[in-house]
Amino acid sequence: VPMMQSSKGAINLLEDQNWLTVLAMQLWYSKPPTYTIADALNAYNMGLSAEECYAETREPSYKRALATETKPVYDLRYHLLQLYYKRTHCLEDTLNQITHTSDPMDFRLCWLLLQTISALGYHHCS
Repeated sequence: VPMMQSSKGAINLLEDQNWLTVLAMQLWYSKPPTYTIADALNAYNMGLSAEECYAETREPSYKRALATETKPVYDLRYHLLQLYYKRTHCLEDTLNQITHTSDPMDFRLCWLLLQTISALGYHHCS
């Protein structure tokens, strides 16, 4: 239960926590042991779209001060978690270098991830 009511209003228990901490706290402490990563990601996404949003967005940590992209950019770790439970998750978004670095010409991690993902049997990259 990330939001609790008090006599002075709502208290956000996860305030000022990054998206990964919020997801981990949901998975470890507020959900039953049978809760899957897919369930936790769905609950987190619903928390973002709730009337009283209790979690930060899943953007990369280096990007908090930047707002130049027109399309939302999500953290690489979020994409990898999505890919873990949904094999059809878009690899183009996952392998985009802007998900983990502010340098648009740094493709080192993208290349390494592509090689690793291909070795694991993910071949739906165009």
